[in-house]
Amino acid sequence: MRCRMPDLVAEAYEHLMQKPCPYETKLTYSGRFKSYNAHLRRTWKLLEVRASREWEDIDRDIQRGLIQSLLSRFYKSAPRTSYIDLYDAFIRNLHKAIINHVQDPLLKASFERVNERMLDGMLGECNLKWSGSSARVLGTYEYASDTIRISKAVAHDLELLDYVMYHEMLHKKHKFYTAGRRTFHHTRAFLRDEKKFPGRDALERRLSYLCRRRGLRRDGS
Repeated sequence: MRCRMPDLVAEAYEHLMQKPCPYETKLTYSGRFKSYNAHLRRTWKLLEVRASREWEDIDRDIQRGLIQSLLSRFYKSAPRTSYIDLYDAFIRNLHKAIINHVQDPLLKASFERVNERMLDGMLGECNLKWSGSSARVLGTYEYASDTIRISKAVAHDLELLDYVMYHEMLHKKHKFYTAGRRTFHHTRAFLRDEKKFPGRDALERRLSYLCRRRGLRRDGS
């Protein structure tokens, strides 16, 4: 775990909040986080940002955006800034820099089926992994690591697996956008595409039953 000069946190705070930072600040880079992940912690006198090690060599303006994005979630009334826009653009395009993909064979087969059937084979590859045993969602798409994770609860039902896979592939296709302080993952275009999946209504009912029975949530976004 490595620490960096804390001025970056203070600078980001003061630019976002338009007032002096009243806290001691600390920025730490650690190998304990997933790629390009970060967390903010505040005590009565300390404002600390802990980030994955990948962030250490990223441009300072993008890091300011990361810190301001964390602060904006913490302080609900914080305004949007050009640094946050820069950070969002960086996260949306990270997948283009990822060359080596880790792909479970069953998930890869599902991805390829859905890609050909629903997206004309046009969606680029990504990491494909099963969720850990403690995961409580059916599927997630991680923008930072370009990774789709699927719950093993659907591993033995190829119809449900392909439907959940399609949902997460749409996150990769449509990305996200921000308006004001809100981030939108399920856009109108996303929902229009999702409705195109054959037998969607019946699959939705089956997934709802599975989620109730297993105590799962549908999506991590």
